[in-house]
Amino acid sequence: MNNERQPPIGKVLILVRHGESVANVSGILSSGLDRYPLTNEGRMQVERVAAKIENIEVDNFYTSPVLRALETSEIISEHTGIRPEVNPLLVERNFGKLEEWNFGTRAALERQNIMQIENNYPDMEPWKSIEARMERFVRGTKDGVSLAVTHMDPIKALLSLILERDEAEMRGVNPGNASITAIDLRKKGFDSVLCIGSHFLPKALLKDSVK
Repeated sequence: MNNERQPPIGKVLILVRHGESVANVSGILSSGLDRYPLTNEGRMQVERVAAKIENIEVDNFYTSPVLRALETSEIISEHTGIRPEVNPLLVERNFGKLEEWNFGTRAALERQNIMQIENNYPDMEPWKSIEARMERFVRGTKDGVSLAVTHMDPIKALLSLILERDEAEMRGVNPGNASITAIDLRKKGFDSVLCIGSHFLPKALLKDSVK
């Protein structure tokens, strides 16, 4: 992320990937808004992460409009008492021609991903598009600690902007379901990333640590 594109100072962002969904366990790519709810395991995952989020002071709460993210946000809201604001910029990657594709194995998904990168994304939303909307999302958030429930690719895309990496270089970064990725946007580059895909909150975010 170039200096002229840096978000305003005074922002800390906690990105939570939604809990395990029916799409995850079925091996299906889906960006549909009203399909594939959380599994029972996914709900338990979110309960665990929500209990941790109770230990921080959240100023702003945003969520993707996709069902699995909305259900995740609802559980977190029950723990924190904060209602989320739906933000369409946090939506899942648009899978285009690959929507509802049952990829079967992780290896098959990896091969498809490599093909899309090498051929400039003929069948799905380009990486630059996800980066651009995540940058718009960050710029639109208020100062303070913002919690955002979203999806794996939007989380990775924001990290790729901050770390100045492309999608191919981010292939090994795969935040799991109901995991936490925390970014201190008062800093730059690697120094801004507090954790990626963790099931624990950084100590710097607990209670009054963020000034």
